[in-house]
Formats: sequence, C-alpha cells, structure tokens
Amino acid sequence: SNLHLLPGRRLLPSSTTLLPPPSPNPVLLLYPSPGAADLASWCRSTPPSVRASPTLLLLDGTWKQAKEMHAASLPFLSSFAMTPVALPVDTGVDGDSMFESEVVVKKEPHKGCMSTMEAVARALRLLEPEGRGQEIEEAMLGVLRAMVAFQVQHLQHGAVKPRMKMRKKRELTRE
Repeated sequence: SNLHLLPGRRLLPSSTTLLPPPSPNPVLLLYPSPGAADLASWCRSTPPSVRASPTLLLLDGTWKQAKEMHAASLPFLSSFAMTPVALPVDTGVDGDSMFESEVVVKKEPHKGCMSTMEAVARALRLLEPEGRGQEIEEAMLGVLRAMVAFQVQHLQHGAVKPRMKMRKKRELTRE
C-alpha cells in the first residue's frame, strides 16, 4: 500500500506529481554510490523518532540501467532532502556486501551485488522495528528462492533454450 512506482529512465521535476505528499520522515536513496552512508550505521545513529517510516527510494533495472538512471536523475534527486545509503560492506573484502546474493541464475557484475528485490529485503531487515524486519526479509527472499529454483529447474531440463550470445557489429566486420 505504500509503494509508488515512477516509470522511466530519468526522474524529472515533473515526477514529483507522482510522489506521495511530502512528509517529515527521512527519504533514503538505496544506491551504492561513493558518498552513501552505511544503512546499518544510519539506523544505529538516527534516533527512533526520526527514522520512523522513512521513504525508501530505489532505482530498478540492470546495473548498467541503474547507473544511467542515477546519473540522469541527480538534478532531481539533489533538489530535495535525501540521504544516500547503501547496504553494509564487509571491510575485509574490497567492495563486498555483508550479504551474499541468492540469485544463482543471473551473474552479478561484482561480488556483493544483488537484485533489487534482495536489496529491498535486506534494507527492510535493517529498517523495520523489533525483529519484524527479519520476518519481512525471509518472506521476500522465500519468494525469490522459489523463483530461482523454478528457473534452475527449467534450465536444467532443457525447457528453456539459452539465448545465443550476440556479437557486436565491430567484431563481425573483423571476421
């Protein structure tokens, strides 16, 4: 009931008409940018009254699309008070999230990367009060695990033929 979709590759000032009315609650952009605060640290350091009912803003697409959306939407995003946050990082491993991806069908670009659904589940685990977040995370990941198992089953039994890898036009001219 609290989900608002803003379709498109770029958020513009006109996108505000699609957003819920402004509230005093914090707006968190969940995106692994260099200046993003660790979400777990943000939760620990922010008083409960301030962090109650935050707006969680996500960019959904492939990693390349999300990167492009982030860059194209920065003018809009910087026009209102927003805190960039990212999931906790394991400092022992360069660039690795403390959460391992459970998507086994699709290869992520870097270790520690995950699908949008996983990122939402992990973020809600940290944001929701009194253990409720862990229940929400498990429910969401349960759906994701079932989808992945279904995909793996159909890939293994040949029900779905893998797509042929397309060569770039440049490569074709060299042959």
